[in-house]
Amino acid sequence: MLRGMIMDGTIPSGAHLNEAKLATSLGISRGPIREAIQRLTRDGLLVSISHRGTFVRKFDRQEVEELYELRRGLETFAIGLAAERATVKGIAEVEAALARTEASTDGPIVRYSLELDFHLALIRLAQNEALTRVAADAHRQLSLARLMTHSSQRAELAFHEHRALLDAVASHDPELAIDLTVKHLERSKTNALMLLDQARLTAAEAERSQ
Repeated sequence: MLRGMIMDGTIPSGAHLNEAKLATSLGISRGPIREAIQRLTRDGLLVSISHRGTFVRKFDRQEVEELYELRRGLETFAIGLAAERATVKGIAEVEAALARTEASTDGPIVRYSLELDFHLALIRLAQNEALTRVAADAHRQLSLARLMTHSSQRAELAFHEHRALLDAVASHDPELAIDLTVKHLERSKTNALMLLDQARLTAAEAERSQ
């Protein structure tokens, strides 16, 4: 539940997490809240600052670049395996995830959630659970970083790139699937960094005008 509140923006980037208030609002004791916070800190969605508390993580430019490097390594390897190992049933599941993305009209938060569904469904075709777990953690962190850098135009382009990726995997063409993955992630990274820079400039200008 707490992960969902962070990923859908209910608890925004940089927000301080108060165990007592969260426990009251969710109607549970503080023990499970504390355990959830510890787990999400290990997953990289929260950061603990000595003598200040725990906050929803903010990402700087270098961290975003590093996460994209990690995704490139993980997902190019996974997509190559997926193109070799994909089953008819598995491809149908990815088709369903892609259809949910296409049908989404509720904005960046839902789109990123559905994009995670699509990418993980695609990675699962590699039939390697350890790889899927690590890739999921990296993708969740990037999704959190990108909540403030949404572009509806990029979302539309990404859908068509996803379709091409799935077609390559369904055709059992590892070389093409890897090439498309590299290009897809590079475009996504370029867009995310551009919008991150724009958001910083806007915030800096707002500070100067106060």
